[in-house]
Formats: sequence, structure tokens, C-alpha cells
Amino acid sequence: SGKAGSNVIIDKEGGYWFSTLTNGVYYLPSIKIRSISSNENFNKNSINMVALGDNDIICASNTNNSMFFVKNDKIRKQLFIQNKFPFLSICYDKPENTLWYGTNFFVSSYKNGISKGFDSCYVKSEFVNQNKQAYTTYEIVKGSDKNIWIATQIGLLTIKNDSLFHYKAKSEIFRIFTLQEDKNSEFWLGCN
Repeated sequence: SGKAGSNVIIDKEGGYWFSTLTNGVYYLPSIKIRSISSNENFNKNSINMVALGDNDIICASNTNNSMFFVKNDKIRKQLFIQNKFPFLSICYDKPENTLWYGTNFFVSSYKNGISKGFDSCYVKSEFVNQNKQAYTTYEIVKGSDKNIWIATQIGLLTIKNDSLFHYKAKSEIFRIFTLQEDKNSEFWLGCN
């Protein structure tokens, strides 16, 4: 969208290859798109997040803080999480059967019907004059070290042994929008 395309080819597996004049090459494995938005539960909600669950796709609504668990194009379960802030990020921890969600002010876990917030919505940061600082969660990832890693506007946070920590970097505070772990267990950060 918004890219100046120069050519399209279809490979023998049915994948689409798009070349652009300014942004390299894009690949789309299939042009088939299925929509489950005709379901009345989705029509009333603005879906802003999706995550892979155990055997489901988990969709989060930013209009009424509902989580939808979808399997075979049907809503299997709808979960309403009592929370006055919209979801900005979600992550499903399969081994622990725990759903993690973040907002403008905190990150929480949801397991067996119980939500647990971390550090009363604040984290102490050595980079912010020793004051507690609210944080917006942009992305949540379960690391190979079994810790939860959180990209925020005050830097990188981690949840280890049920405690929230500001990851100590050797540089000043910076906003992290996304993070991914590679096969060598190293994190790649997208920040400003």
C-alpha cells in the first residue's frame, strides 16, 4: 500500500512477488484472504491486536477490552477483561497458558480467570531521576530465557520471577517500539 510497484510475478507454489521502485521486493505466499468479520461479535468491535494462542488465534479489541479466541474461523470463546485502558499489545505464553496484555500505563498477565498487574502501573527507572515513571507498552515477547520482555516508551522492561525490572542499558533512555528475538537468543530492537 502506498508503494510504487514495478512488477508482479506468481511463482510455482502460488506465491506473489512484488518489486517496487523504492522499497525492494515483497513476497505474499497466497492472495487468498478469509474474513470472519461477518460474525456479529466482531462487527461491534475494533480489533487492534492478534496473537497466536495454543490452538487458536487470539484477537484483542480496543473498544471494550474483549479477547476473542478464534479457531476454524469461528469464535470459540470471548473473554472480557475488566480494565479501563485499551489494549496496545498482547502476547500468549503457551507453556504457562498465560495471556499478557499491555496498555498505556501497565502490563498484566491473565491466567485461570485472574489478572495480575505489575508494580502498581509504574516501574522505577534509574534513568528518570529515581522517580517512578508510567510506561506505554508497545510490544510484549516471551524470551527463550523464559522472561517476558516489554518494549516501552521508557526503554526495555523485563518480568523475571514475577517482578518488573527496567533493563539496564549503558545509554540514556530511549523509546522502543518493537523487539524480536533471533535464533541466537539475541534481541533486536526498533527504537527512535
